[in-house]
Order: sequence, then C-alpha cells, then structure tokens
Amino acid sequence: MTQIKDSWKQKGYVDEPIPEGIDLKAEIRRMCKEKNAIILAHYYTEGVLQDIADFVGDSLGLAQQAARTDADIILMCGVHFMGETNKILCPEKTVLVPDLNATCSLAESCQAEDFRKFVEAHPGYEVISYVNTSAAVKALTDVVVTSSNAKKIVDTFLNQKAEDGFSVVVSHDEIKAKGYTLSAGQYFDVKIEYVPITADEFAEKIAGFKSRLAELNAKGAELDRTIATTLDSLKLNEHVAGDKESEG
Repeated sequence: MTQIKDSWKQKGYVDEPIPEGIDLKAEIRRMCKEKNAIILAHYYTEGVLQDIADFVGDSLGLAQQAARTDADIILMCGVHFMGETNKILCPEKTVLVPDLNATCSLAESCQAEDFRKFVEAHPGYEVISYVNTSAAVKALTDVVVTSSNAKKIVDTFLNQKAEDGFSVVVSHDEIKAKGYTLSAGQYFDVKIEYVPITADEFAEKIAGFKSRLAELNAKGAELDRTIATTLDSLKLNEHVAGDKESEG
C-alpha cells in the first residue's frame, strides 16, 4: 500500500515526477478503463484536464451525468463541494477529488455551524440553499436551488403558502422572503447580512454596475493606447539617438 506523504497532505494532491517515456494521457485513459472510472472536468479547469475528461460541464450537470453512468469511480476535477455533490447523487460510487485543497469561495463563505445557528434562530421557515454549498449546509436545507431555478422555486413556495404568512430563509446570493430580499453573503470575515431589495431595484443596480464597468473598460482601452503611443515615441527617440551616434 502506498504511504501517504506529509507533503501530499499539505498540498492536497500527489506531487511526484512523471517517469520519462510515459504517455500520460494514454496511461490515464488505460487506468480509467481498467478501474471502470470516468473523469469529470468543470468548465473552470485547465484545458489539459478537459481534453482527457469524459464529460465537461457545470457542477450540477456533471453530477447528474455521473449518476447516469455505470462507472464505479468518479474523478471530479473541480472544487471540494462538487465532489460532495457527486457523492450525494451517486452514493454507491467512489468519488475522488484530485486536489483536496481546491475550495469554492461561495461554499467557504457559508460555514455549516454558522448556518445551523442561523436556521435555528428562524424556526418555522423553509430553508433554501444555493447548490454551491457544502454537503453539511445542504443537510440543513429543505431545497437546494441553482441560479437558473431559484426564483421559480421560491415563487412556488410563496404562492402555495401566501395565506399562512409563509417566509423563506436562504443562504448565499439568492432570494429571501416576500417581495424578495438579496443576501449580501458572508465573505472573508464579514458577517452574513440581509439587505431588503426589490427585483426592480436589483436590476437597476446591475444596470449601474454594467454601465460603470463599460466606463472602466473604455478608460482601460484609452490607457492602453496612451502607453502604446508612449512606447512608440521612446523607440523612435532611441532610433534617432542611435543614428546621431553613428554619424558622430
């Protein structure tokens, strides 16, 4: 049995030199066939990983794809919560994550213990979490949503129980209650804070952000042109100075 090195634990992955003469891609595919394994690569991974993957996609789509295969081993090239999502949908399969230190800022920003206390402080609520959360947070959740179906699912809950004064608690940047509320989220050491905002107000803020981004891009392009002009001028001056020295 291979001994696990401390350096591997610190880095989160096996970091060993590849013997000369090995076709790494062919060897990986050979081992996948031998062990009945498939490789899943998230869109965000490097191209070399996507090139050898059996399936490339977003985290939920990959987990759903894994559940439809007869593979015994799932190698999830992505962050930690993606491996957990695969295991939730494929409990009978072995799920491997190549880099155990690869984490998601969204998932890390919502710690299970903090969220448990938040949920306990709001009894009687339906709890909705974004898919980019840890398995521990999902375990505290009634419904897990994606960015594409969050509004539809929350609307369904609200329409079903509107007469009962129904309310919703969510984690991350999703909709919180009647009239909708946007969560600022918890990043770095900032506490979770919920800020009331309507859908129209949110759309207005997004429009303002896009406008500001366009202004910054325009200024960046102008700065690039200025730098290019300055560099061309410096090259010309150097050329003229060189000509004068040769004449002298």
